[in-house]
Amino acid sequence: MNYTHGGNVQVLAPEVGVSIDQLLDFSANINPFGPPEDVKTIIKESLNEIAFYPDPNYWKLRSALANFHNLEKENIAIANGASELIFWASHFFSKPKALIFSPSFTEYSAAVKSCFGEVQYERSREESDFKHSFENELPDLKTNLIFLGNPNNPTGQLYSAKTLMNWIERHVPNNGKHLVVCDESFMPFIQNDLEHSLLPYALKDSRILILRSLTKILSIPGLRLGYCVGSKEIIEKFNSLMPTWRVNIFAQKIGEEIKNFKQFMIDSSRMLTVLKDNLTARLQAIPFLKTFKSSSNFLLLKILNPKFRSSGLTKTLLKKGILIRSCNDFFGLEQDQYLRIAVRKENENSYLLDSLKEIFYGS
Repeated sequence: MNYTHGGNVQVLAPEVGVSIDQLLDFSANINPFGPPEDVKTIIKESLNEIAFYPDPNYWKLRSALANFHNLEKENIAIANGASELIFWASHFFSKPKALIFSPSFTEYSAAVKSCFGEVQYERSREESDFKHSFENELPDLKTNLIFLGNPNNPTGQLYSAKTLMNWIERHVPNNGKHLVVCDESFMPFIQNDLEHSLLPYALKDSRILILRSLTKILSIPGLRLGYCVGSKEIIEKFNSLMPTWRVNIFAQKIGEEIKNFKQFMIDSSRMLTVLKDNLTARLQAIPFLKTFKSSSNFLLLKILNPKFRSSGLTKTLLKKGILIRSCNDFFGLEQDQYLRIAVRKENENSYLLDSLKEIFYGS
């Protein structure tokens, strides 16, 4: 499989002759304020346990997550990040027929195609900042697997739980033959998440599976930890699909302490919202770029000057030690004009802005 995601610092750092910590990575949507110091402490205290297998059922980890969300551990399955969950969800059906609202995370289509499924795309309109209107009817819907990103990647668009549930009730039969996978990997970055998450609905509605990630909010992409939430029936089936020992002992121990990271997550969300609004305003002052509205910790940009292309700009910024994400592999954004950047700390955002101005105005 070709690697097309952001965060590829292990390969790109040697290309420009620097260490990985010398690169400013705007290409991966990771919390710049992490990982918390307690994460490092947990790893140090767990070193002796690498000589033993983790609990194959992850009961303590599932209990900790269940308590955090005020539900039961039987409603949770554990995985090595949200991407693994996306692939296993695609195996719910033999040769699934999937509906994907584009542009969205490329792993959705990759997962479906990996099990010889078919993909039907429903495009969102650029003039609406790629925010899909779930009021529209889809009379020709002939799919059994539906992926929803909330907030959506790469657009950053956020939908209310009411809007999504109304659409599901209208379009998805409750007959055990359809699955709606709602990817809420970036929901921890949302301050009023209770208005938007489908998690409460998923507990009793076997049509819905919620994906969550601690990788991004805790800044642990080198460890990875994801989980899904659903009815006990659907989680039992999910666990039967996945292999044993899919999460290492360090990720397991970190997840077991999730309650201790609650304030860190709240504070990160607040700080990143302020930084995102400030960065958006400063980017909007650059006439060569269009900055789309986003509710998450990343921004989608469009290059308006025909002299520049996203592929070229990505290479030029890399020479300055900056990684950004070209969106050429996102369905609906293939025109070599779109970029995605993560929101980082103030001084880092300023360096990116100065570099962009130097490239645009110095050419």
